[in-house]
Amino acid sequence: FQKMIKTEWRDAIAIYFIRHYKTKLNDGTFLGQGRNPGIDKSINYYIDYQPQSIIHCSPMLRCIETAKSLSSGFKIMKDDRLHEYNYGFAEGLCYDELVNKYPKISSDWENGKDPYFPGGENTRDVFNRLKSFLKDLAKELDSSNNKKPKYIVTHNGVLRCLLGDAFGLNLKDWYKLEIPHGVSLEFLYHNQKFYPNIPREICGEIMQKIGYSSA
Repeated sequence: FQKMIKTEWRDAIAIYFIRHYKTKLNDGTFLGQGRNPGIDKSINYYIDYQPQSIIHCSPMLRCIETAKSLSSGFKIMKDDRLHEYNYGFAEGLCYDELVNKYPKISSDWENGKDPYFPGGENTRDVFNRLKSFLKDLAKELDSSNNKKPKYIVTHNGVLRCLLGDAFGLNLKDWYKLEIPHGVSLEFLYHNQKFYPNIPREICGEIMQKIGYSSA
């Protein structure tokens, strides 16, 4: 059985999704497209990067600096579809400030709706961007003989959509996912689908607010 599994999956391509390294503006306020800080270089991360691989990344500075820190001499392909949420007028606000200024958004969330951030996007918008990106990535993988891993450097909101969908969670619960900075989240691309291959302990950390246990 194990031999069959190894044979079946030997052509799978590893895709590593990474939330950018932490910035000093990851301080509990909404950090989306409206502010563009660089990474906090006082924090050290280690990601095992394979040379000659391609990195797709959000055009925000924090993602570009994260990508450049992985290795040198590789190709970085910036893609607007990997942007964080456009938080609109919520940019820079904390949650309490947001709901005080825009109370309807809080009641909509409590009722399981998917409201737009004032002047910005909602979760479905971000998810649709991600689906468009993954569709094109699948075409790229199918048409190339390069089977080296691919690296995707993006944001908290995008990765919540990725994992929420991959694990079959209700969209209204995706915001509960806790995506760590600077951790490789492995997916395997096989038979035109992306399959999560994330260790249980990391899944437990990500989904702790949903009641997931890694035990």
